[in-house]
Amino acid sequence: MQEMLSSIMTSNIFLDKHREKIGFGNVDAGDLKATIYGEVKKQFRTEFVNRINEIIIFRSLNEGQIKQILRPMVAEICENVQAKYNISLKVPEEVEQFVAQMGYSPEYGARELRRTVERLIQFPLSNLILSGELKKFTCWQVVCGGGGLSIIPV
Repeated sequence: MQEMLSSIMTSNIFLDKHREKIGFGNVDAGDLKATIYGEVKKQFRTEFVNRINEIIIFRSLNEGQIKQILRPMVAEICENVQAKYNISLKVPEEVEQFVAQMGYSPEYGARELRRTVERLIQFPLSNLILSGELKKFTCWQVVCGGGGLSIIPV
């Protein structure tokens, strides 16, 4: 039996020129799919386009969906700190809000969210661990202030 290989590709080709057409009530889904397929044909060679089985249109994520993606990332960090160091790390709603805003863009969606979590929470937390500061207190909290985040003892 022959094995089949599937590939899933994502692209923002259409968004570059037609961002205003995507959204609720702007364009009929069938018309939008036809327009996107036309744009794909302009961008890629026929040999490649003929291998595309289906085009699926995803709506932009909203703030609530970004937070749903973010919360497990933050929970994993908090659980790891608790398990490895027996230290509680609290991440309040306003911090989640800040990280969600910093890690999302209409152009790239949530692709930068993990790197934003690393940059704003994990790297500063790692510095506390490496310096030995983290062990001095049993409870820490991530707080917003000064245009960024800080991790402070509670």
